Amino acid sequence: MTWIKDLFHGFAFGVANIIPGVSGGTLALVLGFYERLLGFLNRLNVKTLRELMTLKLRWITRPLDRERSGAFFGRLLEDDWGFMGRLMLGALVAIVGLARLMDYLLNDHFSLTYAFFFGLILLSIHVPWKLMKSKSVSVWISLVLGVAITVGIAAAVDPYEKTKRKSDLYQARAEQGLEQVQAPDEEEGPGAFSYTGKYTPLEYGMIFIAGMVAISAMVLPGISGSLMMILLGQYFILIRALSSLISDLFLDDMLFLACCALGMVIGLLLTARLVEAALRKAHDATMAFLTGLIIGSLYALWPFKQIHVMDEYQRDGTILAGRNIASNVNQFPAELSVWLPALGVMILGAAVMWGVMRLEGGSAAEEPATSSGS
Repeated sequence: MTWIKDLFHGFAFGVANIIPGVSGGTLALVLGFYERLLGFLNRLNVKTLRELMTLKLRWITRPLDRERSGAFFGRLLEDDWGFMGRLMLGALVAIVGLARLMDYLLNDHFSLTYAFFFGLILLSIHVPWKLMKSKSVSVWISLVLGVAITVGIAAAVDPYEKTKRKSDLYQARAEQGLEQVQAPDEEEGPGAFSYTGKYTPLEYGMIFIAGMVAISAMVLPGISGSLMMILLGQYFILIRALSSLISDLFLDDMLFLACCALGMVIGLLLTARLVEAALRKAHDATMAFLTGLIIGSLYALWPFKQIHVMDEYQRDGTILAGRNIASNVNQFPAELSVWLPALGVMILGAAVMWGVMRLEGGSAAEEPATSSGS
């Protein structure tokens, strides 16, 4: 059951991190493994990794030796590597397996998709709120600050404008003959594990930086790493690299995703230490700030946004026709026929979150208190 629970948590964490506006940190907090995740990340350093590698090498040379195997596997258990491995496995399955599905849902069923996650997050607000022992003035200030930051980021990011600028640039290049579009009946393209020069050195550098920034946002409940990817103009490039990796297995995509992963590892370790220090020194104010981030994320998740239909040009000159690109402009539809389906899906999202919290048996609210008490 522990394996299934951790894999489910990882899967939910991975799903949240590929949805613009949905925070993986929020689900980690609600599902009760946020502080455990921070604790694991903060135990990682050069010394502990070196000690672990030493124990592993000693075990490999004599794998049947009970003392050496006990020391190695005992250290893995002590440092919570099993939990982290199961969590990351679930997240990886979600991110790779659902990349194409999310591309489809966001393009063809945007409002209903966002309505579902709006319902999920709406119900989750009370979880960090209940973890605060006091509601002082500083706590309320931290709460308002968290809301303001999330709303400010969401209002500043217009996915449509960024997508259109990039599409216009690629269109201009195609019309000038700088990019050649391969016709369907031309010779078959490169095979698996080929290097095609798909990305420039600048794009490899940008995805590394974007990975650092996005994963830092993912650690904070309420701040969407995917939204930060959009801000940096890397979200759709990353989603398509994941989709392409599944179907084509180009070496370009592997290197591109590896650069992103390296940036994420570095950003994750740095941000986790800052958050844990803040929780240790000012728990209630920090938790109020995180609650504010979650509340503010509802602005980004509002399901009724201005939608633009466009033919999106790609870097290789190909065209994705009839793409539905949402802007950051929230709307209030007048038609009841528009509201009812979204409201129903929103209620479904809230019901799913309620069910998850019930299955957790209140661990989201009790685990941090137990940890601090010990």
